[in-house]
Amino acid sequence: MYENLKGKKLLVVGADMNDIEIVRTAQSMGIYTIAMDWSTDHTKSPAKTIADEAWDMNYRNVDEVAKRCTEEKVDGVIAGYSEMRVLIAARISKAIGKPFYVTEEIMEMTRDKRKFKELCIEYGVPVPKALYSGGKPTAEALREISFPAIVKPSDYGGRIGITICNEYEELEPAIENALSVSEKKEVVVEEYVTGTEMCAVYNLSDGEIELALLNDKYQVLQDGMNTVLCNATIVPSKHLNEFISIADGPIKNFLRGIGAKNVNDNGIYVFEMGYRLNGGNDCHVIEKFNHINHMKMMISYSLTGEMGDDIKKNDPRFSEIISTFLFYVHGGTVGKVEFSGLNDIPEIFSITQKVFPGTVVIEDGTTRQEGLVIKLHGRDMSDIIRIIHQAQKCVEIRDDCGNSMLFEDFDTNRLS
Repeated sequence: MYENLKGKKLLVVGADMNDIEIVRTAQSMGIYTIAMDWSTDHTKSPAKTIADEAWDMNYRNVDEVAKRCTEEKVDGVIAGYSEMRVLIAARISKAIGKPFYVTEEIMEMTRDKRKFKELCIEYGVPVPKALYSGGKPTAEALREISFPAIVKPSDYGGRIGITICNEYEELEPAIENALSVSEKKEVVVEEYVTGTEMCAVYNLSDGEIELALLNDKYQVLQDGMNTVLCNATIVPSKHLNEFISIADGPIKNFLRGIGAKNVNDNGIYVFEMGYRLNGGNDCHVIEKFNHINHMKMMISYSLTGEMGDDIKKNDPRFSEIISTFLFYVHGGTVGKVEFSGLNDIPEIFSITQKVFPGTVVIEDGTTRQEGLVIKLHGRDMSDIIRIIHQAQKCVEIRDDCGNSMLFEDFDTNRLS
């Protein structure tokens, strides 16, 4: 299907652990890969160690990068899970006259949580109640906020800068935290909606829009309360029919309305959108059961201007239950990582190692504390529970003093 891509040069904007997946996928398609970031220490930019070529350049210097792309005859540019890097990839692509799946203008619409919420309301997409949005709020504005509330930077992903607040005293430090990572120095405060968090993945191609996947998320519990981290996802969602009935139509109208053409609740509420590859690598789940891989499609588009596959293959009603399960680690320096026993569990079809001996993990409550991610499938939920139990016995991650870094085992009773 992608034979015409063999030998083409693809520049990957970024070279961290998540970018390894893009490099490997492109290489499996016969593409020559270049991983780029400013670090000269490639142990901190692991995608460079497996790419065909590595550029130690600051990708924010778009003109300089574009000049080298022209000199080196780069055929296309892609970025993965960072919205900031997607914006930069769009700028580089435009500078060298190559296709890119999203324009800078549309990316800004979806990246800015304030603008996104306004557009959702305009197109009838249900959203949580807004309690505050803007720069640092006044004391009077703070007093108007009801609880529980969730505080977010207006323009940052990866669950970074997010805090759930249950009382007034928690608000000010939460807002300072969100402002510290926001480029625009703006925050969004919304009602914290309880219930099942879901993630919907849509494929877009030449104006066609198809729902590819809807999962249920089971968040990490701390003192009996949900955190912003997710332990496990289950596909298909038990709320799939309700989602299609309530939210699917308005979301498609929203995407058409903003000009999106290519890519990727007691009641249903939409609170965030990522116009990019999703960090859960759900492309592997979709490919396993529907034989379509949106990472490959986006790579193809960057190199040719065509997605190269038919999104009509998508069917969010999978024939089996699939789970993405995450092992989180506490802060410290990693000394040992052992998970070889996972290879003996036939239902596990994907293993992604996120930390290695020597990795320094910061305890910041974000996705940067992911240690290992696996994907598994089963006939029913009892299968999934059995496999997760088995998998948790096979993983050992210790710090350089020999202490376990793993979070407490996930309580599978939550699934049953």
